[in-house]
Amino acid sequence: MFPDLRFAGFDPEDVTIRDLLVHTSGIDNPALVWATAFSGVHDAQSRRRLVAASRPHEEAARGAFEYTNVGYNILSVWLDERFGMSWQDQLDNTLFEPLGMQRTSARMSEASMKGWPLAEPYSFASAEPDEPLYLVKTDNTMHAAGGMVSTAPDLAKFLVAQLSSGVPGDHPVLPAALIDRSHVPQVTLESSYL
Repeated sequence: MFPDLRFAGFDPEDVTIRDLLVHTSGIDNPALVWATAFSGVHDAQSRRRLVAASRPHEEAARGAFEYTNVGYNILSVWLDERFGMSWQDQLDNTLFEPLGMQRTSARMSEASMKGWPLAEPYSFASAEPDEPLYLVKTDNTMHAAGGMVSTAPDLAKFLVAQLSSGVPGDHPVLPAALIDRSHVPQVTLESSYL
């Protein structure tokens, strides 16, 4: 994915896109996650430098499941470069628009510009639990590991596409093979959540 970058402590040839998406890459990079999800201080060049600083995960080797946002953030940098458009535009073009998800976006500026009402964050641990927290997402903190706003009706459109093998109406919107593949378990866990 990044043939010109050199990584310390792991062979990037061993890490697949699948590893990044299913949390089995064995890679850690808190700085990349911090920049893309919290500080918002980044651009294409700094994200690339941050990707180059990825290192082996201290608690989870490659192949072991460890939930992390790192894989999606690394993949978003590659997608931006590979396709010459932002991962947000790729979502718009390949998923949101074809499914008619007109009130879903990976950009807070779009939600703001269109006047969409948005839920605000609260915390029972706050000094003022009845007041919204000061945290406000921006375009630069809407990262590829969940940086999206939507509505229940739009999410229902996505669910209908999942349940109808990509054909939610009269014509195919998503390839049935893609939908079927997305339903196959990717990782086996030894934990039970009952």
